[in-house]
Amino acid sequence: MRSIRKYKLPFLLLAVLMMNIVHSRNGKCHTSITDFPGDSLGNIMPCTEKIYSVEDGLLKESLNNELPKPTKNPEFSGGLESLKTYFAANSLSDEGAKKMIFRVHISFLVNCEGKAGNFQIISKGKGVLEVYAHQVLDIVKKMPQSWKTAIKKSDAVDCYQVLSFTVMEGKLDKVSYR
Repeated sequence: MRSIRKYKLPFLLLAVLMMNIVHSRNGKCHTSITDFPGDSLGNIMPCTEKIYSVEDGLLKESLNNELPKPTKNPEFSGGLESLKTYFAANSLSDEGAKKMIFRVHISFLVNCEGKAGNFQIISKGKGVLEVYAHQVLDIVKKMPQSWKTAIKKSDAVDCYQVLSFTVMEGKLDKVSYR
């Protein structure tokens, strides 16, 4: 019985943080679930029904499906160094994050027009690491929309890409993509 009580309070706190309680004029209340701030932004439509994916085990697991691979993966137009410069200028401000080293993997779709969106955290952090991953996600969603599309048989195609970060002292300068 003690072990159940031990987890009851943190669960309730999490539930309260994830819900908005709204009171109406008649005194009744209802709840609405809200996502973390970054979850609702950055949705894009694929150009076709067929979607490709870079080679990545975490992405395959999160999609619960293996998608075909393009001939050429999507690339950031300014190159990896330009992308690193953007993320180096946008570090995490949380003091706790500045005392940790952790990895975050974020998948997203680059459609056939070179637009990036549908961002999703695919790493498996829990607790405070999940909170920090969402902070990284918010920064990723604001990155420049400057991607070269994936190619399959000389055609631009929709393709999932993955950004991988090693966050050290709150800095996002260690980034790579497939």
